[in-house]
Amino acid sequence: MMGSVCGKKKRKAIKLHKSDLHNDVIRKDENALSFLSSLVDILLLKKDIENRKDDIHDIFDLVLLVECARSTKDGITRNHIFSLLSTIARILPDKILAHILDILTVIGESAVTQFDNHSQHVFEDAISARVPCWLSKKDNANDLLKIFINILPEIAAHRRLPIIVHLLRTLGEQSSLGSLLLLLFHSLVSRKISSCLSDSLGTLNCFNSITQEWEYILAMQIYKQYSCMIWFPSLVMLLQQIEMGGNQYQEMFMELLAAMQFILHRLQDPEIAFKLESGEDSDSIQN
Repeated sequence: MMGSVCGKKKRKAIKLHKSDLHNDVIRKDENALSFLSSLVDILLLKKDIENRKDDIHDIFDLVLLVECARSTKDGITRNHIFSLLSTIARILPDKILAHILDILTVIGESAVTQFDNHSQHVFEDAISARVPCWLSKKDNANDLLKIFINILPEIAAHRRLPIIVHLLRTLGEQSSLGSLLLLLFHSLVSRKISSCLSDSLGTLNCFNSITQEWEYILAMQIYKQYSCMIWFPSLVMLLQQIEMGGNQYQEMFMELLAAMQFILHRLQDPEIAFKLESGEDSDSIQN
C-alpha cells in the first residue's frame, strides 16, 4: 500500500517536473525572441545603420523563424516571431522577399486560432510590414488576396471582416476591392457548382440562395465600410475581370449572375441616389 502511494507521488512529481520544464522552455523562447526583437529595434536607432545591416543579415535564419512560427502551438511565442519578422522586413526588405509567400501564409494561418487584441495588433503590424515587400516583388495583389480568401472559411464569421478591411487598407481599397470581390464570387461559384453536381440539382436552382452564402454576406459587409465613390468603380472592374477571366462558360455565367445580383443590391444604396439627385460627384460616378 505504501509502495503504491509512493509510486503515485513519484509519477505526479515527474509529471509536474516535465510541465515545469516545458513552461521554462516556452518562457526562454519568448524571452529570447523578445530580446532579439528589442536588439533589432535598438540597432535601428544607430546612426551607422547601413553598416549594421550586414550584421543583422547574418544573425537571423528566416527559414528557421518561419518553421518555428508554423510549428509552435504557443500563441505568445508566435507573436514574438511575427514581431521580429516585421522588424527585419523594415530593415532588410530584400532579405524577406525570398520567403515572403511562406511568411504571409503562416500569418494567414495564425488568424484561424489567434485573434485576441494583442494578436490582432501583431497581425496587422505583420501585414503592414510585409505587403509592400510583396508588391515590390510581384506587383500583383491577387495572389496575396488568394492566401487570405483560402483560409477565411476556417475563421469565425465575426473575425473575417476586420482581417479583410485591414488587408484592403494596406493594399489600397480602390485598386484591390474589385479583385477581392471577384475572388469571393469565384469561391462561391466553384463551391455551389460542385454542390449542384453532387446533389444532381439544376445549377440555377442551386443559386436561389446565393445571398445567404458566406462569401456574398462578407462582400456586402465589406462594401458597407466604404463610400460609393470608392466601391462604385470596383463594380465596373469586377465585370471587366469576369469577362477577361477565361473561365468556362458555365462558371463565367454564374459569376456574372452573382455579380449582377450584388450590383443590384449596391445600387439601392441611398448614398449613391443622393449624390446623383444632388449633382454632388455625379460626373465622377457616371464616368
